[in-house]
Parts: sequence; C-alpha cells; structure tokens
Amino acid sequence: MLAAAGTYQQVQGLYQHSLSIGRRQRALVNVGTALRLRRVVADLQAGKNVSVGVIGGSISWGFYMQRGVNDWFAMFTSWLRRAFPSATITQRNGCVPATTAEYVSMCLDKFVDRDVDLILLEYAINDGYTDTSVNTQHAQAFERLIRKLLQLPHKPAVVLMQALAQGIYGARGLFYWTVEDHYGVLAQHYQLPQLSVRNGMYHEVLAGAPGFSTAEIYPDVEQEMQRHPSELGHKYMADVAVTMVQQVFQDMALAPIDLQDEWSQRLMQVPAPMFPGNFEGRNLACLIGPEFRSVVNASQHWTWQNDGTAEKPKWGYSTSSAGATLDITVDTRAGLVSEDAAEMTAAHGTTADARHGAAAAAAAAGSGIAASAVRLEAAKAAAEPGRHLLSQDLQQQQQQQQQQAEVRDEAWWEAQQAQAEEQERGRLQESYVGFQDADMLVWVGYTKTWKRGGRALLTCHGGCRCNNVTVEGYHRYKTTQSYMAKVYTQQAGACTVRVTVLSAGSSSGSSSGGRGSYFKVSGVMVTRRIGDYIGGDHTDVVLLNAMQGEEYKLAYG
Repeated sequence: MLAAAGTYQQVQGLYQHSLSIGRRQRALVNVGTALRLRRVVADLQAGKNVSVGVIGGSISWGFYMQRGVNDWFAMFTSWLRRAFPSATITQRNGCVPATTAEYVSMCLDKFVDRDVDLILLEYAINDGYTDTSVNTQHAQAFERLIRKLLQLPHKPAVVLMQALAQGIYGARGLFYWTVEDHYGVLAQHYQLPQLSVRNGMYHEVLAGAPGFSTAEIYPDVEQEMQRHPSELGHKYMADVAVTMVQQVFQDMALAPIDLQDEWSQRLMQVPAPMFPGNFEGRNLACLIGPEFRSVVNASQHWTWQNDGTAEKPKWGYSTSSAGATLDITVDTRAGLVSEDAAEMTAAHGTTADARHGAAAAAAAAGSGIAASAVRLEAAKAAAEPGRHLLSQDLQQQQQQQQQQAEVRDEAWWEAQQAQAEEQERGRLQESYVGFQDADMLVWVGYTKTWKRGGRALLTCHGGCRCNNVTVEGYHRYKTTQSYMAKVYTQQAGACTVRVTVLSAGSSSGSSSGGRGSYFKVSGVMVTRRIGDYIGGDHTDVVLLNAMQGEEYKLAYG
C-alpha cells in the first residue's frame, strides 16, 4: 500500500507536461530494473531525507535561465517536493560551465555531496563527439566518473540526462552526431537509466514543427550556436526527468519493493570496468580558487586576480613578465596501492587520434598560401578597368573561392599544429623512458587565450622529479579557455612544480591579439597514475572556464 507521502494524484497529477507522452516515452531510452531509483522513490514515499544532485555543463548550470527557478533541474526538484511533500529534499546544482566529465571526476567532492541519493549527469555536449569506436578517452573518463559515483556512501541512483546536440539545425544536425550513444553503452553496462532529449524530439526539431522551431527552443542569442536551450527547452528536459520518476512510481505501485529487490540490491556490486583496466583512481588533491593560494609561492611578477564575475569567478595567478616563476608545492604521497589499484595499471585501448584527420585535410589542401593566392587574384581583378561590370555570378564565384581557400588555409594551419604536437609527443615519450616509476600525476591548470598568450615550462624540484613540460598559453580562437597540463611524477611529501614563463621571442603580437608573454595558472590537482597510456597528449583538454563557478544548493523541509 502506498504511503501518504506521494499519493498517485500528487505524483501523476501535479505536473503539467509540455511534451506528449509518446515523445517522453521515446526519450526514456533505458530505465532497466532501476533498483537504486526504486529505493530513492521508496524513500521519498516514506518521507525520508533525500539528496538530489546534478553535474554537467552550462546547459544544466542554467545559462540564460534564472538559476534555481526555471532551469530544468530546478523544475524537476520543485516537482519532487510537490509530489512527495513529506520528504525532506536537498538539491545541489554542481554543474560547471565549459567542463568535461574528466575534470569533475578529478574534483568530485567539490561538486557532489557524499550523501547524494540521486545524481543526474549531463555531458553529451561538453565531452564532444568523436566519429570513432566507443573506446575514446572521453568515454574512459566518463566511465571512471560513473564508477566513483556508484560507490559513494549512499550508493546513489545515477541517471544519464543527454541534452540535444549543439547545432542540431546546422550541417552537423545528424542523428548520430553526439557522444550519447557512446555513453549509452556504458549505461547498459552499469544498468543506469538513460534519458535522451534527441530521441524524444529529433525529427520534430529538424522539421521545425510547432513547439520545436529554433525560435522556440533556443533564446534569441542562441539562434546561431544552438547550444543553450530556452525556458521551453529546459521544460522539455524536466518533462523527461519527471516522466522517469513517474514511471518508476507506477511500476512500484504494481510491484512494490520486496525481498527479491533487497537481495538484488545487496548483491549488485559495481561490475568490472567496461574498458579493461579502466578503474577509477584516488583523488588526493583538487585545489582551485582561494584554496590554491595555500600551495603557491609566486615571485613578485605574479598577480592574484579574478578574471570572471562574482557569480562565475575565474581566480588565478597571472603575469606578463618573461622569466617569472611560480612554485606549486603539493604532497603527492598516495600510501599503499591496493590489489584493485594494481589492476588499474593494466593497459587499455588507445584512443583514436583525431589529429590524423587534420593532417589528411592538410594534404588535400596544399599549403598555407592558398588563401593568399585567391586574395591576390581578387586584387588584380579590382584594379582592372570595368571592374564594376563583373557579373554578380562571377563575384559570387570569387567569394566561394575565397571561402574555400580560407578553409584550406585553416586546415594547413591545423596540420602544422598537429605536426608540432606529434613531435612534442615523441620527445615526451623518449624522456618518459626514464620515468617508468612515475606513479603519480600532477595536473596544473592554465589559460589559453588569443590575446598575447605566452608559453611556460613546467619542471619539478624538491623531493620529486618529472618530465619537463612546455605548455602553450596562446591559441588563435577568440576565446579564453582553461586547460590542464599533465605532469608525470612520483610520490613525495613535498613535490614542487615550478612554472617558468618563457620569452615571447619574435612572434609576439599586438595588445589585441597574437603571441606574447601573458600566462595564467588557475589550480592544481593530484591523482594516482592509473589507467594512463603513453600515447596520450601531455595536455589533456579539460575546459575549465568557470572551474570555480558558484554551486547552487538549497535544503527544503
């Protein structure tokens, strides 16, 4: 018999769905036995304390929404409180814009309560799509995050919330152009509920059906990018999450939790990793924001400042002085390695390298002078008498040639970058031979920018040694993004990683762009070197634009 907290009318009748039942059913890709979710619903019915959380990127963080009011997670938890009024529900939005699952996995305690009972993950956009097999670096990192969450003290129910892929109306509006299918295999392996906004409304979105046009599901500022949904888009996501709980509630009304469920729950251990050897590692430190200052000794040329806002701070040490040094001293001791941890060092499949694609594109493009040649031809044509008599078709043809040449020019540039990175990787592999005993990783957060971004050298001092790493703080994209540089080192009570800003040389640019000596350091993390493979780049892209972002946490009685 159902408890008073959470009657049928409260659960099924106090929410007005915007998505039809058919679309919501399509969005419930997999609910499975939902043993952990059944336990959460039972606790809600019994009026117990239930902690609900979400981690993900800027969509679930609430870009363009009134956070905590009309983002999808706020709508979902608001309904939970109405549906189960006797329960005490604590909610926490631990999302960080522009971050991947790998970063959150390393700093899990910063964003997820240890006593969480239900946690939703939204990383289908932030982790990006690779047109390869399921065995990618992002998928491996996502699996490690899942494994950590499943083993938290309350053995929480973990649910995958897959948002609609970016640019669904554009050239990449392909059904498969999303990482959610890769992650869906993990959901099946670990028997996790999976929710897919794509499955629920893909065809309607492409057709521009009423209620699904770009003008309706994206705000005005997102009409071109098509990434962050409007309030209606958030409502659709909330509809899917609510439907999942309603279905579990209904299933429990037909077949309440019994001894078989309880025994299944007891026997349900976290299975071996889907990717062989891809065990979760122990996180020893994750120091960002004000905490980072406690391990830093900087020269007078560095400034501690916030380049973000009060709501989304971006604290860090920055300098524009070549030769400036900053010392980060951390304890890298991890204690004894358990048998399970020893298994984690087993090699697992290498990730397909997307840079080969850039190299192939460059081979077809020729050299970087392609765009310049077209511009020269255009200049000659402009100087000829009667230039104004050129037909409109000819002008359009020249514009198309210009655009094609710029694309080829861009491919050539990327190929040059790929070649340089490949050479750097080779150099690191050669130096790595002397570091077979490197069992720890120190991750140093730094910033890349197009505004006079510089380079820095990372070296180790004190009680540890490591591979020297040169990191590039400049990129051509007109954005400022945070990355993590990976340093292989050993266990030591006081391991000092020194950041030395290198000279800009002759390639320094103007104040508005180009290379310079600006460099910013934003945090440090220490992890055990587990499941790592030598083929990986020494700078793993972990976008941390808002790594110290405000976390939203409210408790309701």
